[in-house]
Amino acid sequence: MVSAGGPSLFKSGKGCGACYQVKCTENAACSGDPVTVVITDECPGGPCVAESAHFDLSGTAFGAMASSGKADELRNAGVLQIQYQRVECNYPGMKVTFHIDSGSNPNYFATLIEYEDGTASSALST
Repeated sequence: MVSAGGPSLFKSGKGCGACYQVKCTENAACSGDPVTVVITDECPGGPCVAESAHFDLSGTAFGAMASSGKADELRNAGVLQIQYQRVECNYPGMKVTFHIDSGSNPNYFATLIEYEDGTASSALST
């Protein structure tokens, strides 16, 4: 699951790819079970910079924190109180490799992410 992170998490791009375990705490629709998200983008402005740490969670991540049958209720709740901790990224059964294009510079960033399953590999360019 993915999340954008406020500036303290995204760290001008250095925090991209970091994994966090997140759980919501003060909403009746929260299951109390944590989900693991990977920071994939920066959340600029508004509450993203006003809070010491801000996660702009995907709808999938919101729903995964909900009690059974309450995913839509939690998605519509807006800003949630959460607990979080940085955790090691874990991609069971997969090797993930990141390659930074040698032509990258402060104005252009290119990366190749390879998911290797031991028999063949496929690649995604961003």
